[in-house]
Amino acid sequence: LAQQPSRRWWLKLSPASRAEVPKPTGAPAPAEVAPLAELRRMFWDSPFPVTLQDAQLRLVDVNQALLEYTGFPRDYLIGLDPLVLLHPEDRDAQRLTRQQLSLALGEGGEASAFSQRRLIDARGQTRWYRAVTHVVRGDGAGAPWRFSVLQDCTSEHLAREAAERSVAELGHWFDLTPVGMVLFDEDGLIVRA
Repeated sequence: LAQQPSRRWWLKLSPASRAEVPKPTGAPAPAEVAPLAELRRMFWDSPFPVTLQDAQLRLVDVNQALLEYTGFPRDYLIGLDPLVLLHPEDRDAQRLTRQQLSLALGEGGEASAFSQRRLIDARGQTRWYRAVTHVVRGDGAGAPWRFSVLQDCTSEHLAREAAERSVAELGHWFDLTPVGMVLFDEDGLIVRA
């Protein structure tokens, strides 16, 4: 540090040489883990979106179906924590699911979890999906890998919301009408009067 005449301090730095990036050790490549290789063989070319995450929960690989489902390019997704793709209201629930998986993994060699969440795709649209995540370890006590298979259920949620709106609208008509109304089911039984 050197004091300049204007009573400011200056820090003089010399250019540093470029440090070598250490190669990761300890965790085998996904292709080297036998259970992962089998899961990838079964699901990678399927029409279902599939993700592979490392021990730090970053995406290591995704299949083509996930790229089409989300609309994001592979370069954007690789290295990303998929939590950022989730709808903000679903992030805490996903963190809880992650914790439960980690606890289950501590008790045994493998663990699985089912979740149903929303993600925001590249166009800003909300997409509902169901996912089964299977946590796999390689030989020995290697770092865990998370292999997830997703199923789109957006149309199911939209249909359910439309049905709920229809029921609410029908109830509203029953409340507002000055004339008596009767609603029958397909067997001819009175549902509402």
